[in-house]
Amino acid sequence: MKIQKKITYVDIEVRQEYEFEPVEDTVELREVKDGYELRYLTLDNEPVLPNEWQNESLFLVNYHCNFWVESGICAKNVLGYIYTGNETEYDREGAEALLKEYYCLPIDSYIHSGVQLSLAGGFAGRLPQGHEQFDVSRVGAILVSKAVFKTKKRAEEAAEGLVTEWNMLLSGDVYRLVSEKLDRDKKRIDYDIVCGYAGYDYAKDALKTEI
Repeated sequence: MKIQKKITYVDIEVRQEYEFEPVEDTVELREVKDGYELRYLTLDNEPVLPNEWQNESLFLVNYHCNFWVESGICAKNVLGYIYTGNETEYDREGAEALLKEYYCLPIDSYIHSGVQLSLAGGFAGRLPQGHEQFDVSRVGAILVSKAVFKTKKRAEEAAEGLVTEWNMLLSGDVYRLVSEKLDRDKKRIDYDIVCGYAGYDYAKDALKTEI
């Protein structure tokens, strides 16, 4: 993937010029046949969020005004019935049809100077006093296909993984892999960049092999 917009960053201490600002301790420079290759991580400030993958076997919905993620498969009025059983206000038939095909695992969203997610009850004892009462809402769920994830245990493991990935993205723990091609004088010739690596350790390992 090529990025057209160029933002040059200069490390004054070593007088090395980069195409993007590198994450500390990720820069690797090695000599190649026609010059040098420079690899490093940079923050991905515009990551693709999991709801944009259109994965119908594992996805999140949430209906808080400050964290709204919707899906045609599980609309707000469907989730409302699952949580309340109130068929006057919500869609009972839609909820019953959904639950034949999906596990519906409630999630809590902690919204206080940002957003953090947890499977239901996961914030207990982890937040400052009063925050769980006033800053945590339960208006979301992870939907997990019963056809793909055959047992409740497998569904819960998949949901936990998705929550972890969402939290990485929401907290900014997501990176781009950058590879710059330099000539013998260490002047840039070209560069490649691959986006969307969630988690520092995972991104740093990927930097060695995936670009």
